[in-house]
Amino acid sequence: MCLDLDFWIKIEWTIRNSWNRDPTLFALVFNLVLMHRWWSKETIAVVTGGNRGIGFEICRQLADHGVTVILTSRDASVGVESIKVLQEGGLQDVACHPLDILDTSSVTQFSDWLKENYGGLDILVSF
Repeated sequence: MCLDLDFWIKIEWTIRNSWNRDPTLFALVFNLVLMHRWWSKETIAVVTGGNRGIGFEICRQLADHGVTVILTSRDASVGVESIKVLQEGGLQDVACHPLDILDTSSVTQFSDWLKENYGGLDILVSF
């Protein structure tokens, strides 16, 4: 099912304007988007800042819906701990890699690693 751009703009606006005021509405909109299944295990999602807070929850939700998730964090050991929590929760298609989005060499290293191991990405969530 292909949804038009206006639909996605409305979804983005709703998410941006509701997630911090009404977590229930955010969850409803997030699940509405996920109801239109266009992804598979081969879909690669990268979540920057995925080691805590909303980024971590997005990692959990995406992995729970069958997307392969690459969680990034500035501190590699914190990323590893976050992945362990997800894996202990039964989510196996998760990986982590250090990434500091303000450091050009870190971005280059991550990009090279991502291309080599996954061929690229399909979804980018940046916090």
